[in-house]
Amino acid sequence: ALLRVGTALAKARRARLHLAHVVRLPRQTPLEAGRMEFEQMRREQETLLDVASRHATEQGISARASALVAHSVPSALLNIADIEKTDIILMGWRGDVRGPLLRGTNVAGVAKAADRNILVLKDNCLGKVDRILVPVGGGSHTKLGLKVAQQLATQWGATITAMTVMLGRDYSGSI
Repeated sequence: ALLRVGTALAKARRARLHLAHVVRLPRQTPLEAGRMEFEQMRREQETLLDVASRHATEQGISARASALVAHSVPSALLNIADIEKTDIILMGWRGDVRGPLLRGTNVAGVAKAADRNILVLKDNCLGKVDRILVPVGGGSHTKLGLKVAQQLATQWGATITAMTVMLGRDYSGSI
């Protein structure tokens, strides 16, 4: 799902897609040992990163892939974003919505320190996307949310519904 969203946005924006996978090691483990083990595994079998890179290329997207071994996933991702001069960071999240949202996650670590837009996808194994709902609150994220929804809807042939919820008051505002 993350790759599907990433390729759709890259197509819509005529942008290059940078795929990143970070293998997190405990602080006491030397990074070089982790790199050697990961590279050995990568020589022996095709990784998800390899499959994703090939899929993006087959979709006509210019794609670059990086596999990193690091002690901190957020730091590694932000370093790649700086080096590649990315406009948007798209991350997947497998979290449970019953607890504090995102607190203590890699997504929260990136969001806290990033100086660029971040999109977070919680994949619930949905198939084809026909309808996109965009909550519109008039805040700073409204325009980006609508723009991303429009780009995805164009790529997927989906419809968009923008919605504002008002509780017990009159609303007179504009976007």
